[in-house]
Amino acid sequence: MIRLLLLSFFAFFYVSPADAKKRKPDEGVMVELKVTDKKTKSVVPTATIRYPSDDSYSEVNELTGIWKSAEIYLSDGSVRVFTPGTTLQLEVSAPGYVTQIVQYDIRRWRNRVVISLEEMEINDNDLEPPSTTFGRDREKDPSTGGAAN
Repeated sequence: MIRLLLLSFFAFFYVSPADAKKRKPDEGVMVELKVTDKKTKSVVPTATIRYPSDDSYSEVNELTGIWKSAEIYLSDGSVRVFTPGTTLQLEVSAPGYVTQIVQYDIRRWRNRVVISLEEMEINDNDLEPPSTTFGRDREKDPSTGGAAN
């Protein structure tokens, strides 16, 4: 009786290959990137994803840090479709973090990748403001008050 019950249960949820959704030849598979901070493992809400040979970029979701797509529309009007068996190369960057170039081999399903960005170590003490005079401007004399003439 239990075997019959289990058999009917699995038969109810079985999806044959003929019933499964067929992907069209020109349709891409979904690729999902989640961008996190390497130390804190928190989401980087300002991260952007860019195709290396393109000048436009896509932003991640601010709350989840996830970017997902089945294709990329390039600025020259062409479309790069993500097909299984191809290698995808993307540039992941965010303000204050070291940019990473990610290379990923696309599979048929479960294309979920977590990218951990490392924070830049910037020492503000080494930076000096530029002191360039333009045209009629003269550098301000520190002994007098007021604006430069």
